[in-house]
Amino acid sequence: MNKRLAYLFVCLAAVLLSAVACVDYGAQIDDLQQQLDNLRQQGKDLGADAEALAALVSAAQQNDELVSFDPIAEDGIAVGFKAVFKNAGEVTVYNRNSNIQVGQMNGKYYWMAGGQWLTDSEGNKVEITSKTVIPQFVVTDGVLTISVDGGKSFKPVGNVDKCLITSVEEDATKVVFTLSGGAVVILHKYKALKLTLEGDQTTIGAGETIAVSYEIEGAENATVQVLCGTGWSAAVTAVTPTSGTIEITAPTPIAQDKVIAFVADDKGRMVAVEMRLTIDESTNPEPPEPPEDPVLQPVTTAYTIQAAGGEVIAPLLTNLEYEVTIDAEWLHYQGSKAVRTDNLSFFADPNTGDERTATATITSGIYSTSITFLQEAVDRYLFVSEEDLY
Repeated sequence: MNKRLAYLFVCLAAVLLSAVACVDYGAQIDDLQQQLDNLRQQGKDLGADAEALAALVSAAQQNDELVSFDPIAEDGIAVGFKAVFKNAGEVTVYNRNSNIQVGQMNGKYYWMAGGQWLTDSEGNKVEITSKTVIPQFVVTDGVLTISVDGGKSFKPVGNVDKCLITSVEEDATKVVFTLSGGAVVILHKYKALKLTLEGDQTTIGAGETIAVSYEIEGAENATVQVLCGTGWSAAVTAVTPTSGTIEITAPTPIAQDKVIAFVADDKGRMVAVEMRLTIDESTNPEPPEPPEDPVLQPVTTAYTIQAAGGEVIAPLLTNLEYEVTIDAEWLHYQGSKAVRTDNLSFFADPNTGDERTATATITSGIYSTSITFLQEAVDRYLFVSEEDLY
């Protein structure tokens, strides 16, 4: 073989060997970058999942109520849920495959990842509360890791990849989430507290008793009470947890006054409703004619005044001139409002403390009489209108 031919064979072999040994490093780098990008996106999705789960658990723990609850659909398929709470606002949960889970033990909720309990530096399970630290996810050396101590330490997430939500059940009053870690989260739907009265649009006379029925909406644990004017009385009888009757008794003599029913529930909500009674003053008894002999006689010698104070009319039968003195600073005499059958007008200041009494003494020369007043202790309830509640 001549030298030129041998040289050609050597060159051809070199070319063939270089072709076999050539590697596409650019494609490998692209693959690695794609894997990293996928892991980073997975970390973002897991962070969003953790925030949504923490919000749902916190809402259940704080008895926050659902204003609305709707599925999220893509191409006609439900991929998640949007829950709007009365206090917390909107929470969106996507029901995708996720490494993050929530476990439940003794009524408390704990973080899980990769099918294992997440623990702190002392080995304690990390509880989910309204002040919980949301898990953080970071890709480290090509591995997706998780931190539950605010980024101080990280460990691998784990390979368990399950659907975030196992089931969702909804009825008229609640939505129940069962999560992949086994936790059950119950969210109650919002209902406005409402008190409806029936039979309060009626006429009532002096000394008469009427019955008014009531219905409560939006609460299962609520109580009804009634605030009455001077001389009026009310008795509440609950028939069921959400219904009952109110018996209203008018004073004698009867005068226009407010009768207010209110309902308060175990969530601190309260609604007040004023009864629409029509007063029949024609049923008041005629005052007796004063005798010709000297008379200084109160029609009633004792009155009970509400803690809120206000005017009290005390009819007095007399044919004498008289003076009125009072032994307490909180009660004020405002003069009479008639002639001979005098309606003595007194005004009571609001009571901010315990029950108290006062005596008004009426004198005319050698004649005297007295009227006592008992003012009720301050009512501890705060009355607000329905508009002020929301």
